Amino acid sequence: MLLVGTLAMPARSQSESFNYDYYCSMGSFMVCASVRIQSVDNVLTMQVWNLNGTEGVQHTITEIGLYHASYDWTGTVNSAVISYLTSSGSTNISQYWTAKGATDIGTLAGVKVELADGSTGNAGIIGCTDPGGQVKWATCFNGASSFASLPYVQFTFNLSNHFALSDLDLRWHSQQLPNGSSIKCDTGGAGDYPACQYHPPTTVPEPGTIALVGTGLIGVAGFARRRRRTIS
Repeated sequence: MLLVGTLAMPARSQSESFNYDYYCSMGSFMVCASVRIQSVDNVLTMQVWNLNGTEGVQHTITEIGLYHASYDWTGTVNSAVISYLTSSGSTNISQYWTAKGATDIGTLAGVKVELADGSTGNAGIIGCTDPGGQVKWATCFNGASSFASLPYVQFTFNLSNHFALSDLDLRWHSQQLPNGSSIKCDTGGAGDYPACQYHPPTTVPEPGTIALVGTGLIGVAGFARRRRRTIS
């Protein structure tokens, strides 16, 4: 008698992407950034560009994080690797960042921020203007923002379970503005973080000659809750 076994179906991969392209704080000192996010199974990556040089004033991004506006992610961060990618290769800069250690991000508005990294002092991500101080990682190419090409800073989180990108918000803290002050920016406008808004430059610059290395991220479409949203 022929016995027919049951073949186990492979687990379906969970893959989502989300782009915050050209987001700025509003006011007398506008700080701008682009952040591209990809969540594949239990790995989440976040690529960050400081847009100074293309739009906005000088600033240093010293803290950055993600949160869900209406629910809390229940997983844990097993490890985090932060890299600075340039045309010369990738440099591990994890020692300058503390995973889930950004207190300015983690304690506001009663909203739980699941993934956050904060740098020490004013070490952080700059655009084309270096305000001095501690170590910086510039996202500048030929006098303008390098978005959406090299160089950029990439955060890679290895998680206990999948991090969904639905109902997602981004916040960051910028220091070393031209008047020496700091500003906080939040796409959801939670707590004492002023709302970040989609603010493309009048003329979108051509990307640098170095193409963005295989992210598989898609473009932005639609506008919801003061931001352009794409989930795939």
